[in-house]
Amino acid sequence: MSCYLCGGKRETYMGYFCEKCEKIQDIMKLYDNVLDTLEFVYIRNDTQVDNKKNIIKKVKQVKRGKELDEVD
Repeated sequence: MSCYLCGGKRETYMGYFCEKCEKIQDIMKLYDNVLDTLEFVYIRNDTQVDNKKNIIKKVKQVKRGKELDEVD
């Protein structure tokens, strides 16, 4: 049988979740703002996405500049 959350292998037929997902469930029972915390940490808003794109562009430009300097 597979875990209802991640699809991994369940330890027993009686439970719905694997060992790791059971830990997540226990944490969610202890703390009521787990979803807010996960969204704050992992989900990016439009401004953050634009900032990340700009950082990646700058890194690529710097790498290209170094490659051009090495060729010269």
